[in-house]
Amino acid sequence: MKVVIIDDDPGARERLALLLSTLPAVEVVGKLDCLEKQLEYIEKIKPDAIYLDVELEQEDGIETAHAYLKRKDIEFIVMTSYPDNAIRAYEIRPLDFLLKPFNEESVLRSISRLSKRLKEKEQLKQVQKSDRLFSKIAHDILEGLAIEEVLNYACQETVDIYGLPLAWIGSAKLNGDFSIDASAGSALECLDTKDITWNEIKEHCQPLNQPEWHQVAGKCYYTAPSFHMNELFTEQTKGIRHCILIPLKREEQILGLMALYAKYLDFLQLSRLNDFKHFVRQLSLALSAALRQREIRMLTTAVQASANAVLITDSKGEIYWCNHAFTKLTGYSLQEVTGKKSDMFRSHSHEENFYEQMWDSISSGKIWKGEVVNRHKSGHYYTEEMTITPIINGHDQVCSFIAIKEDISIRKETEKALQHAKAKAEKADLLKSDFLSVISHELRTPMNGVLGMGELLLDTALDEEQQYLANTLMDSAHKQLKLIEAMLTFSDISKNEVSKEDTIFSLQELIISITEKFRPLAEEKNLIFSHHLYVTGDYMLQGAHRHLQQILDCLLENAIKFTHKGTVSVEATMQKETAQDIWICFSVIDSGIGFSPEVKERLFLPFTPGDSSSTRSFGGLGLGLAISKKLVDFMDGDLDIKSKEGEGTIVSITLPFQKASYQILESLAPTN
Repeated sequence: MKVVIIDDDPGARERLALLLSTLPAVEVVGKLDCLEKQLEYIEKIKPDAIYLDVELEQEDGIETAHAYLKRKDIEFIVMTSYPDNAIRAYEIRPLDFLLKPFNEESVLRSISRLSKRLKEKEQLKQVQKSDRLFSKIAHDILEGLAIEEVLNYACQETVDIYGLPLAWIGSAKLNGDFSIDASAGSALECLDTKDITWNEIKEHCQPLNQPEWHQVAGKCYYTAPSFHMNELFTEQTKGIRHCILIPLKREEQILGLMALYAKYLDFLQLSRLNDFKHFVRQLSLALSAALRQREIRMLTTAVQASANAVLITDSKGEIYWCNHAFTKLTGYSLQEVTGKKSDMFRSHSHEENFYEQMWDSISSGKIWKGEVVNRHKSGHYYTEEMTITPIINGHDQVCSFIAIKEDISIRKETEKALQHAKAKAEKADLLKSDFLSVISHELRTPMNGVLGMGELLLDTALDEEQQYLANTLMDSAHKQLKLIEAMLTFSDISKNEVSKEDTIFSLQELIISITEKFRPLAEEKNLIFSHHLYVTGDYMLQGAHRHLQQILDCLLENAIKFTHKGTVSVEATMQKETAQDIWICFSVIDSGIGFSPEVKERLFLPFTPGDSSSTRSFGGLGLGLAISKKLVDFMDGDLDIKSKEGEGTIVSITLPFQKASYQILESLAPTN
């Protein structure tokens, strides 16, 4: 405390100076005999208090003090030899009165009062400084300053207000860790700036159980002064003995941490508890607002950079924001559309009830999705795919709408062109199928004549050579008729004119008849032909018997055709069974030439043999497997081929059938 003594009595000045010099924390910075002539000097040294004698001979000290010094925030302790003179001293509101001759007790009392007053002033300054800090934080947030600037200012002011060697603030990251965004203090070089994890806090910190800290921010943490410090830290040089972590929260969500490093744990006086509590609350609000603004800036940047057009309107449909993609889509800038109704883009390509239904939907809080034809600023029309999402406020009322738009004009034109091309291709395919059907029918009629005449020829007396020629004729005619039948079947499949058969047949008889039909063909090539029926009992099945026969004929013909030696077999295995239905897997297995994976991709293409060399060697149109695959699909079955070049092929088809009921079988039985 710096004091000045003003008394025109030299003896009194020296006596008071002597008494004051014996007191700790008191410094006499001036001993003057007048006040008015020493005002400049007093303003320069800025004392905390003046001991002023009321009875100055050459001036009225009270009047001078009142006029020049009261506004300087200096405390006055009035000295007088006459108690009556003390009344006038109230004009300058003195801190204390000393009656001359003063004694040691009265001087001690005045110093005690001065010390108390100075502490009160300091507290008041800190409160005012805190208030200014709160105001500046709020102002900075409103001004949109970067969160780092706001937090750095808060850290610096915290260090200054509470006399701390170090303070830092960290914000929560998405992964739950905390990044140190701001720090201040004389021990700043000792701080480790890497991120802090919750595991680190749990490992090194413990809850602070002092009630005053609970009042500040709920659950606070206490840890060693070396917490998150680097190798430069020493307790002795920095005077740090304690570290307190204060959570900065929004409701129950922890937004960040504030760390305070202090020499004494009781640096937060009880008289200033409410101030500090208010400070932490303001800082939490500031951090919350700053983080929210950061999120808004990130979202705004993302939406602004979006390739899709974004339009935001109020509940009445008046526009107040759009992104760059919207300007590119419509030709209108944000300035041109702000405050305008969103129906300004209508092209009138839709009926009025289309827009009424859209508005009724979004006004009731429902999301609307659809395609809309709108008008560009230049006048041309474009098609957009739009999603309108209503925004609901806290009162369950629609307060605004967000529309996401994508220009699909090119896509619509492409779809239209594809539809046209598809229709054209389907028409061409239908014409091709009709052509095949007509030609096949026209070919089959004379071919039946050839077969009929051939059979009549074989019934006549023929020599050996004539018999050979007639047999060759019949064999070629049968092969040609089979090709014609395949073309007719393919034509029917292409036109979706395949009939849905529903025939009752015996599974065992089917396998036996197939075996009897193809065993002679296999034996002609010295192949071993066999059949295996892995089904218990003789099932009577109900389904597309003719289509199944056609598929198995094709598969066995191919197996025998492409097998030079070894075996060919047909198997039937029950895959699954219910009370009414049964799934049978038919497999045709051969040890023939097989084929490569590349050939497999072309097997089911019509008029495309797996290998061009096979056409030259074995003949055929390449329709067999294509027809078989389509018939299997038509019967709701599956077809699978496994093959290895040079080792053979396994073709499996799994088909569903109904079990023929006893009532149906009885109705089909012959009657006497």
